[in-house]
Amino acid sequence: MAKVLFDTDKVTSMIARIAHEIVERNDNITDVVLVGVGSRIEIWDKDKYEAITADENMDDISGAMEALGLTI
Repeated sequence: MAKVLFDTDKVTSMIARIAHEIVERNDNITDVVLVGVGSRIEIWDKDKYEAITADENMDDISGAMEALGLTI
């Protein structure tokens, strides 16, 4: 059985605190994305998010997902 380190309320509180810290430490911040997978989280600004998501064709992505048994 996996050990639970943080419950849902604690994770929600931690993410809110991270968001507040980002805003407090940056004078002119308007667009930020927190991206997390598993044990890792990255903080992307709008330009990085657009650069990563803009170059893919959604038809190709959905086709690859369907081949894996996933649907949008």
